[in-house]
Order: sequence, then structure tokens, then C-alpha cells
Amino acid sequence: MIKKILLSILVFLVIIIGSLFVIPIFFKDKLIKIAKTEINKSINAKVDFKDVNVSLFKSFPKLHFGLNDFKIIGIGKFKDIPLAEIDEFAAGIDLMKYLRDQKIEINTIYINHPTINAFILADSSANFDIVKPSNTEEKESKPFSLDLQKLVIQDGNISYADSTSKLIAKIRGLDVKGSGNFGTDKFKAITDLKTDSVFVASNGVAFLRNSAISLNAITDVDLSKKMYSFLETTIGINKMKLNLDGNIQQVASGTNLDLKFKTSDNDLKSFLSLLPSSIVKDMKDIETDGNFSLDGFIKGLLSETSIPGFDINLLVKNGKVKYKGLPKSIENLSIDLNAKNTSGIIDATTINLKTLTANLGGNPISAKGTVAGLTRMNINGNVNAKLDLADVESFYPLKDQEMKGNLLLTGTANGIYDKEKGLYPKVNALFDISNGYYKNKQYGAELKSIIANATLINNSGLIKDTRFELKNLSASLDGEPILAKATVFDLDNPNFDVALKGKANIEKWLKVFPIEGTEMKGKLAIDVTAKGKQSDIDNKTYQNIITNGNATLNSLYYNTKEIPAPITLSQAKIAFTPSSIIIENANGNIGKSDFDITGNIQNYWSYILKNKDPLVGNIKFVSTKMDLNELKSPSSGAPKSKKENAKTVEEILLFQPI
Repeated sequence: MIKKILLSILVFLVIIIGSLFVIPIFFKDKLIKIAKTEINKSINAKVDFKDVNVSLFKSFPKLHFGLNDFKIIGIGKFKDIPLAEIDEFAAGIDLMKYLRDQKIEINTIYINHPTINAFILADSSANFDIVKPSNTEEKESKPFSLDLQKLVIQDGNISYADSTSKLIAKIRGLDVKGSGNFGTDKFKAITDLKTDSVFVASNGVAFLRNSAISLNAITDVDLSKKMYSFLETTIGINKMKLNLDGNIQQVASGTNLDLKFKTSDNDLKSFLSLLPSSIVKDMKDIETDGNFSLDGFIKGLLSETSIPGFDINLLVKNGKVKYKGLPKSIENLSIDLNAKNTSGIIDATTINLKTLTANLGGNPISAKGTVAGLTRMNINGNVNAKLDLADVESFYPLKDQEMKGNLLLTGTANGIYDKEKGLYPKVNALFDISNGYYKNKQYGAELKSIIANATLINNSGLIKDTRFELKNLSASLDGEPILAKATVFDLDNPNFDVALKGKANIEKWLKVFPIEGTEMKGKLAIDVTAKGKQSDIDNKTYQNIITNGNATLNSLYYNTKEIPAPITLSQAKIAFTPSSIIIENANGNIGKSDFDITGNIQNYWSYILKNKDPLVGNIKFVSTKMDLNELKSPSSGAPKSKKENAKTVEEILLFQPI
């Protein structure tokens, strides 16, 4: 009897296990046909996938249905531009419901290693606006339904750019696990999200610069009221953690926000982690002491005409930062910063830096100031810093660099900045470096006799009376000096008087300030002066601008991975006049191809200062031998990888005003 029972159980297990292999094969063709039909009916784009993966093992008891190497490619004005490239786009299907009701119900979505490039052009057209308008009758007859309860994204990369709002965002290494009864109007959503890096910039200002972001949240969702209430939510930015509570609600006029936040710990290192890695190096080698806190609230309507009120406080007390292995530290670090807006009117915003002080290895610095208003700004502040540059390496890791000299920075500002009304705060600021020295130890190049002296002065509070003067900027590299001077005044119609003179061994300068992947050699000599007004440039009355001087370039060698062959230039002579840059005897080679260039370039003042007017000119190019095969791009004959083939957001927006 026992043998018969065991045999029956064994047979049953064999049937079950066999079914796990057979059922996916039975459903595969049917699911592929439905997937292609429904996708093509739903979107205005070209969809492709290489293979289909059907399994009961991956998400048992759900049926796992995955599309491998899944792509969405644009059509029309976005023809051949990838919107999405996904290693596997998969769904978990309720198999029992299908067997019972003949309906395919998707409960889970898996997205593995997606690369998304989404953008909006200046004409407001978006490459992700691909969903066709729904038809009620079609909707009712669809063979599948979405009752989403789980969403998983692994190792995602997302790029987004909006030319209309001048917003750019990049997310790298996105992992998301989300669960909840998303098919109902009211449910709790549990979200676990993390990223390797996030970059966000608007109007050229970076708000997040390659920051690691995380989110752990339990959210009450009420779709009928379009309200999202945060119950247990922690947001991480690098090492800093913020506890968040409150709610967000979509209303007809915009978005209502009622949010409170504060740091969950007082570790100063969490604050330092917010700063760019170019400023705070080697976080693992930093020892910190002192208190840090960040808290505040945001409450009110966010719309096209208003912003919510807010009150945000950042406080650092008795801070100390010490790099391991260095003899000195940054001590007495104190920051007290408040940003506030109680009315929702943009110009009612006040930013108040009550205190910024620190002792940098025995060198004190201090600053404070307020800015009231964001369009008509009332500014009041001062800054003082005195630093022996030789002390820097005692408290900050310079690695392959050495500095000497004395730096002095002092300044006060008091008054209103209003460009339309010609107002400028009264300013008296000085920047001075004396006895400066800089050495790149890796290349052994030394920049000596560095002097920099600049002032910014306004005594009247009028823009036209603002005067910037670079009295002296000079340095010597291997006995070859470079000298620059400049004066700019009357910012209503900027008057300028600039001079640049010196000799330079280009190879040695690159040893001081190396450019990765670039090799350059050659000798440059320049002696140029210019004096004039912005109005003469705008009106093209170049005869009123006094421009004299010339530059010579000899034995130039230039090679970088961006060009197909090295460029060599035997010599080039350039003369500067008020209206033109005249090129004489510029001859050399690009690889085996020779060239000789003469001519002139006009409108250069407008191009340099306004950065929008085109250069015009008359250039004569002569070549006795042109090797077109050599001038091909190095990768032109090689097969391109998936990533090289795909146009990025940056490439798409290359000529967009963002």
C-alpha cells in the first residue's frame, strides 16, 4: 500500500514538473501573436524584439512572459531615434485566471537594463508621446487586462531633456521595487528605489550633480482625489537621509504641496557628501566632528503663476573636517543658512546666510549676506578670506600639486540689483594673489611669479558706474612670461580696454594644466590690444574700435582621439584689426594631406562677446595632396555597438536652445 502511495505521488510530481516545461511552450506562440498585435495597435512607433522567453520557473505561480532585446524606435520626425532599448521587458501573468476566464491578466512587470532617451523639442513635440488615442469599444474587447501589483526595474539608465523648460536630467543605475494594488483607486504603495547617480540641471544651473539617490516609502494613494500621502518615507541623497511626511494633491490650478522634512541624523559627513567630488575628495578618508541639520517645510500651490511657501534651514555647528594623513584640519566650521517664502510670490523669497566661518589650517575665512527677491534683488553681504597657499596641502589633499603664495579676498555689497532700472548694489571687492607658485608634480612643470590683482567697484548704486579692473595677471613658465590686463566699465554700454602679451611653449603649459587624451606641441607668441564699446560691436561700427596686434604659431603638433589624423602646422601668422582676423601663411599637414590657408575672418567681436552671431569671412584653402581614406573617422569602417549606434539626448538637442 505504501509503495503504491509513493508511486502515485512520484507520478503526480513528474506530471507537475513536466507541465512547468510544457505549458510555457503551449502558450508561447499565442502570447507572441497577442503581444505584437496589441503593441502595434497601441503606439505610434516602431517596436522590435529578438526573442521571447516564457517560463513558469521565474515567477511561479505566475507565467513569466519576456520580450528579449526589446526596442522602441521613433517614426515621423523622430525616425530611427531610439526611445527605449531594454534587455528584457517582461510580465507576470495570472495563469489560473486565463485557464478559468480566457483573459490574460498582467500582475507584475519586470524591466531589465532599460536605456531610455526621452526629450521634448522647442516646438513642444515629444519623442515619448507615442500612445494612440484609446477607443472605448476596442478597450472592452481587449484580450488582456492590467491588474498591476508589482513593478521591478533593474539597472536602468534614463536621460531626459526639455527644451521648453530648459531642464536636463540623467539617471544612471536605477533599481526599483514597487508593490501595491495599483488596479484600485485607493491603495498603499511600497517603494524601494536607488540610483548610482542623478544629474539635474535647469537653465544651466545644476541642482543635483551625479548624486546617489535612494527612496524608501510607504504611500497612501487616492486616485479619486489625486492625492499621495507619505506615511513612512526616507529620501537619501548620497550619505544624507531625509525623513519626509505630508501629502501632494493634483488640483485643477496646479499641485498642492504640504510637506515637512528633516535629517534623520546629525553626521557632518552626510552634509559633505552633498558637495561635488571635485571639491570634497576621498570621502572615505575624511574624519568629521560637529553637528549638522537640515529641516523645513513646503506648503501651498505650485502653478504657472505661483510657488508654494517654504522655510528651509541648514545649520552646521562646531564643524571639524580632517583628511587622514594630513597634519592640519578645517576647524570652527559654522554655517547658518535660511531660505524662506511665506506668501507664494516669487519676489518675496529671501535667502539669508547668517554665518559662514571656518579656519582652514590656521587661515580664517568668513562670509554673510542676504538676498531678498529673485528678480529685483536687494543684496547685503560681505566676504573676507586671507590664505597662505602653502598651507593648503596641510589640510586638503592636493596629491600631485604644489602651491605657494598669498591670497586675499575681501568684498562688501549693499543695494538693489535691477537690470531694467539700471540699478546695481554698491560694491567694493578685491581679489589679490602675490608671490604665487604652482607646480604639477606629475609632469614637473612649474608656473612661477604668479600675480593676480582685480577689483570690482561701484560707489553710486547705478549699473553704468560699475567698474571691473584686472590690473595685473601675470605668470612665467620656464622664463617665458604671459601678461594680461583688462578694464570694463559702464555696464549699460560696456567699455572695454584689454591687452594680452607673451610667449608660451604649448607643450609645457599642457604639463601644468593637462588635457586628457590631447597631445600638443608648438610655440605661441602673442601681442594684442583692444579698446572699444559694446554699442560699436552691435552697430558694426568697427572703425571706432581700436584693435592692434598679431600672433604667430610655429611647429604646432596637435593630436587627439576626436580627430582622424594628427595636425601639424609649420607656421601661421595672424593679424588683428578692428573688423577682421587676417590669416597669413598657415601651412601644414593633416596626416599625409597637406594644406595652405590664407584669408580673413570677420564679425569676430560679435561672435566672441555675444556668442550667437555667426562668423563670416573669406578663406582660401589649397592642398596638393589629399588622402581621403586617412581622413575617415577611425571607427567609420568598424561595426558599431548598440550604444554607439543609439543617438543620445545630448546629440538630439545639439542644436536645441537648452
